[in-house]
Amino acid sequence: MQRAAGVGFVATGVVYAVIGIYALMLASGHGGGFLSAQDAPRAVQRQPFGDVLLVALALGLACHALWRFVEAAFERPRGKSQLARIGKRLGAVGGGLVSTLLSLTAFQHLVGRARPHGSWVQRVLRWDGGDWIVIAVGVGVAIAGGFQIYRACTPRYREDLETAEMSATERRWLMRISRFGVGARGAVLIVGGWLCVQAGLHLDPKKSIGTGAALRTIAQQAWGMALLAIAAAGLLAYALFMMVNARYRRACG
Repeated sequence: MQRAAGVGFVATGVVYAVIGIYALMLASGHGGGFLSAQDAPRAVQRQPFGDVLLVALALGLACHALWRFVEAAFERPRGKSQLARIGKRLGAVGGGLVSTLLSLTAFQHLVGRARPHGSWVQRVLRWDGGDWIVIAVGVGVAIAGGFQIYRACTPRYREDLETAEMSATERRWLMRISRFGVGARGAVLIVGGWLCVQAGLHLDPKKSIGTGAALRTIAQQAWGMALLAIAAAGLLAYALFMMVNARYRRACG
């Protein structure tokens, strides 16, 4: 499971790196675009040996999903309250579900059957009470983003890492970059959650949601391109944080 976790963190890091690179290219006027996590597999597939890379990405995301589900079921966080343990398990389940969906999306791209990333909103809004489900998802995403910012402001962002195995230089720079990445991802999640809430409140399935829509919203603000560049750099920093997890993350305990 530790090996599966490492592969999974690398795959997740690749997804965020692709999103960050495209956003940074756009902010600097060199092409790029606003990609959501569901769009990243298509970008990977366009590269040389794209199908091979896409298979590797899909399997890696499946490994990450498996790790998160195992973490939710078996990890026993020490020194935490019962409420904190429940919250961590729920977060692990949520992360596992997201990675499962991304893995399936990557396989769908491979066989040419990928669906638009907003289709789940369209389906859910047709249900009785579907607007409340979409709103609840948006609130949950925003809360998760707020928790990420809280983690970035405290030592909690590194509590699962074996920092003692790092050199002093690695510990200083990797942790600074990782903190920035966790906070930036939290900010993007808050914007994405707000967009999801708006889609539910206005019963508008055409409203864009996801990371790409959040980055577009950021770019539309005053000093938008500068803010977009900061957000893109933050997502690249978060990708590095995933790589750090692949190397130094503790096994379930």
